[in-house]
Amino acid sequence: MPRWPSGCDRVRILLVSQRYPPARRAGSELQVQLLARHLVAAGHELRVLTTVRGAAGSELPEESFLDPVTVPQCLPRQPAQWYCTRRHLAKHDWQPDIVHGHCLSPTCLAAAQHYLDRGTPFLLQPTLGGADGELARARLPGLRRWLDPLLRRIGAFAVLDRSIQADLQAIGIAEHRLRPVRNAFDSKQFYPVAPGQRAALRARLGLADTPTALFVGQLVPRKGVRELLAAWWQMAPGTGTAPQLVIVGEGPLAEELHSRARGTASIRFLGARDDVADLMRAADLLALPSFNESFGCATLEAMACGLPVITTATGLGVMLPIHERAGTVVPSGDVGALAAALYHLLQNAGVAQRMGREATSLAAPYRAPAVVSDTLALYQSLLS
Repeated sequence: MPRWPSGCDRVRILLVSQRYPPARRAGSELQVQLLARHLVAAGHELRVLTTVRGAAGSELPEESFLDPVTVPQCLPRQPAQWYCTRRHLAKHDWQPDIVHGHCLSPTCLAAAQHYLDRGTPFLLQPTLGGADGELARARLPGLRRWLDPLLRRIGAFAVLDRSIQADLQAIGIAEHRLRPVRNAFDSKQFYPVAPGQRAALRARLGLADTPTALFVGQLVPRKGVRELLAAWWQMAPGTGTAPQLVIVGEGPLAEELHSRARGTASIRFLGARDDVADLMRAADLLALPSFNESFGCATLEAMACGLPVITTATGLGVMLPIHERAGTVVPSGDVGALAAALYHLLQNAGVAQRMGREATSLAAPYRAPAVVSDTLALYQSLLS
């Protein structure tokens, strides 16, 4: 364990996340929850600052380190989140040794302003870069003159990939303030099972015992889920039940996708689920043909469960040697290539199982204890 400048092994850490599971189960929020639980288990004094709409705490689990900010539902969401966070911190000022903010959200930026004024080290971790990333969305013409100087005051940025690094350097953030980080998976939750156990898992989950492709993610254009449906129909036209495509997640495209897939018996929509790890173990492959990822937590978790993955040259598709070793990397938006990759892995169980074993090996360095240890070392460097 890193030793802190004071000579003790315990530090006061504030994590900031605009939402927290189960109110939102996207990758960033689940990463905050995983990090928080490991920091507490390591003996650190921790709080997680997050927002809830309506009655305080009504959306949150019973975890003693949570510090909820109530945001009235009658107010516009983003201005209210910033204002309510500032007011909450003024009234309930807990002084941490370091603050780790996740995502360029109003909640996180309000916390940054509050703690930077008090001289507290602040680490900011954007979760998505590029044209549809957080910085691009936040730097509206009316906000840039306020936002850019605030970002330049932040001591360090936790950077997941090159697109986030490029976004920050484009507004004048010096390279020495950009610190590489990784996301993690919980090996107690995400682990492989023998292929022979999948039939029993599918029966328990209410799935047909047939070759199964799985999608896990937000139902938004960036995730390539429209292209996945098109590739599925190109690969297996008609309404047969073998193989099957299982789609887990929710989002603004849900109604459109349900309408387009109506009458296709081989496509199942399960919505948001708590048993994603079991669904991964019950599947034969994960398909996540995103246009933009700065990491891809679902891809990592599926690999940890022993699944080959069909992905694109973004996030882990660039960071790890997945192509032809642990799955297939296809060009973003290429429906034909995606259909061919689906067909190849669903029709060749031996190839899929071999790639799944390789996937598990590639995922191993991302187990939570190793990643949390790296994060603590980063905290130490900022406090030194």
